[in-house]
Amino acid sequence: MVIEGAHMLPGLFDPKKLGVSLFCILDVPDRAELTRRALGPTHGRRDLDLQQLEDIIELQDECVSRAREYQIPVIVNTDLENTVAHVKNLLVGDRSL
Repeated sequence: MVIEGAHMLPGLFDPKKLGVSLFCILDVPDRAELTRRALGPTHGRRDLDLQQLEDIIELQDECVSRAREYQIPVIVNTDLENTVAHVKNLLVGDRSL
């Protein structure tokens, strides 16, 4: 199961205590691309203003920063196939990617 959302901010809970098998953060390092995705067809019902888009970037930056602080894997999410492969490798314990 994959759960996505700001409520998964690293440091707010202990994944091991909750029985989480893998906790990682997906990141789109190109913030312009992140903005395009936030406005893309999979989020077609959103009507975001400039401040909300800036907030999305700020939240993402904080998630990535906290993930590094808590030694949670950060997966660069630029290509769906590679991202899925990386997550699968982490699930089986291969952290070489």
